[in-house]
Amino acid sequence: MKNIRNLFVCLFAVATLAFSQTVTTSTTLATAMGARESTITLTSSTGVLAQGVNNQVMTAGYVDREYFEIISNANSLGTGNIWNIRRFGGLGAPGSVNSQHLSGATVWLSVPGTFDQGPNDRVGSCANVTFQYLPLIEVRSGNVITCNPNNKYSPIGVGAFWVPPTQCTSVGTGATATNTYVTSGTGNTLILNASLASAGSSPTVQVSCVFQPPTSVSALRGAVLQDITMFAGSATTVPAAVATATLGTITFPVAANAVQTPSVVAPVSIGGTVTTVGIGVAATSGYLYAVTTAGAYYSMKSTFSAAVDLSTDLRVLSFGMVFTETSSNVTVVQTPGLLVHYYYPLAN
Repeated sequence: MKNIRNLFVCLFAVATLAFSQTVTTSTTLATAMGARESTITLTSSTGVLAQGVNNQVMTAGYVDREYFEIISNANSLGTGNIWNIRRFGGLGAPGSVNSQHLSGATVWLSVPGTFDQGPNDRVGSCANVTFQYLPLIEVRSGNVITCNPNNKYSPIGVGAFWVPPTQCTSVGTGATATNTYVTSGTGNTLILNASLASAGSSPTVQVSCVFQPPTSVSALRGAVLQDITMFAGSATTVPAAVATATLGTITFPVAANAVQTPSVVAPVSIGGTVTTVGIGVAATSGYLYAVTTAGAYYSMKSTFSAAVDLSTDLRVLSFGMVFTETSSNVTVVQTPGLLVHYYYPLAN
């Protein structure tokens, strides 16, 4: 009995490990593709498999509303990025249309089950943990959808929201920060010009922006934050260091004639662990390693480990980044604002 129990535990562990969710991969076409061609040339073949035993399809693909299946590698040695494919033209793959494709077009690659060939897009509730591969590809509509942290089907990357510099300001620690809004560069771009006065002890300046993307405020039906990118340049002297971004919320009370509890002074942290790409290494690479020309900016993109659900009414986001001044030098940080990406759950 003990051996049987141990065997069960081992099998359960193997089954659990076998079902680790995988991100559906994408690559691009390395060359243009005609409507009647029977091969496809990919930029990368990572994870692509030829047909298996009894011609079982191991890898399917999708490009520009066309579904196809990988048959074999065009090279007799089984190497390279040219593959023989099966195209359908609507036969056996409803909604798929044989067509020409330009070089550089996005190609999604995964097991066949990742490509939904049903008559309608999936909508409403879902269970994220039940999917081996995400996102899913809707063959008929071309929508790329995921099961979001609120367990609702959501299209990927459908919303972008611009936060202008007038919704941003700065505050200095160890030195006075001066905020002005001016135009910069030949494009006369409106920017926040945050100037930190010269001082010792490596003072800092925090640039903060308060905003709220368009969203429904019905419970679990609002937008879900995907990422935030700050654009910024430096004048006079580059910062000595740039810290990982922070994200918080400010929730306001419901308007009432009765006594109200005012909103909190300090934003409440949200989004879990923040990962910021682009801050780089001072004077070496990445963000602000050199003084920029007026009107030119670097990008810093932040993503969040925990879902940031925007369904709550009377709540705004506060996004901040801290720049450390090189000791005893004036530092000027200039930003035209933020670009926020978010997605909506599909209707029930």
